[in-house]
Amino acid sequence: MEDTIEKRKYERIVKEFKDYKVYIEFNSALLEGRLGDISEKGMCILFPKKMQLLAGQEINAALIHRTTKNDLKIQGKIAWIKNKPEYKENPFLCGVEFDVEIELPDDIIAISYAAGFDI
Repeated sequence: MEDTIEKRKYERIVKEFKDYKVYIEFNSALLEGRLGDISEKGMCILFPKKMQLLAGQEINAALIHRTTKNDLKIQGKIAWIKNKPEYKENPFLCGVEFDVEIELPDDIIAISYAAGFDI
């Protein structure tokens, strides 16, 4: 069997984003998670417990920096949901595909360069 390598059109910036919270409006509730990775077209959100989200659901979200309170409003849909028990603090992950390509905020671009990404 031949190994296949997934090629992404948009490179994901994978870094510890402890200063970023993601809030999702869902069924009149506000769900809070942590940013796992991000690109111009999507992001991964980490949750400490299982959320009642389903793949294909349309969402409104906000990415907010803890100290600067800079926020980025995002509309998109849930692309996938996974349980990763090895991620002890936040084992529930969901991928969000943005409705439109975004321009990454300057602080995330700075983090990406510091982490060795060339975007």
